[in-house]
Amino acid sequence: MSTFLELQDAVMLNLLDESDRANAKTYINHRYGWILALEEWSFLNDTANVTVTAGSQTVTGLPSDFGIPIGLWDSDGNPLKAYSDWRAFLSRYNANLGDSGTSEAYTVIGSSMLVGPTPDTTATDFLLAYELEGAAMAADNEVPIIPSLFHVALIHGGRAEAMKMAHNQTWQAVEQDFLASIDAMRRRYLAGVRSTGEQIPAYRP
Repeated sequence: MSTFLELQDAVMLNLLDESDRANAKTYINHRYGWILALEEWSFLNDTANVTVTAGSQTVTGLPSDFGIPIGLWDSDGNPLKAYSDWRAFLSRYNANLGDSGTSEAYTVIGSSMLVGPTPDTTATDFLLAYELEGAAMAADNEVPIIPSLFHVALIHGGRAEAMKMAHNQTWQAVEQDFLASIDAMRRRYLAGVRSTGEQIPAYRP
C-alpha cells in the first residue's frame, strides 16, 4: 500500500527535482483519474442506506463518496426504476404536479438524487447501490482506492506523463508498463462475481 507522498517520491526519483513536486502530484492524479474513469471496476461498488422524506423528492444521507447510482430499493426491497434521462423523469414526476405516494422511480440531477412520485412517508432504510466517486488525492497520507497491488501503475503512469512533458523519447516504454497494469486489472476487477454456469432452481410452493 502506497501513500500519495510515497507515490510522489517514486515518480520523482532520478527524474524530477523537488521544485517539480507539484507537477508530480498533477501527473499522478491525472493517471489516477484515468484508471478510475476507464472501466466499471468492481472495487468501486458499494452500498449505503439513504433517506426519503415525506413531501420532498430529494434523497438525503447520500454517502460522501457517491458517484453513479447502480440501483435503489425501498424499505420492502422493491427496486425503483432508474431514469437516465432526468428530463423524462421530471415530465413524469414533477413535484409541481402535486402527485404523492409510494416512490417508484429515481434519477440524478447534478449532485442530487430525486425520487418520484413525491413520497408520502419518511423512510431511512432505502438501500442505495452505487459506484464510488474517486477524488483527486491532496494530503500526503492519502491512499488510492485502487487495489494496493496496482499502486505501482500510478508510478508508471506518473513517470510516463513527466517524461512526455520533458520530451523524453523513452516515455513509451514506461507507458507500456502502465497499460499492461490496466490490462491485468481488467482481468481481475471487471467482474464482482464469477458465475459457475449453474442455474438456481425456481422456487415453487
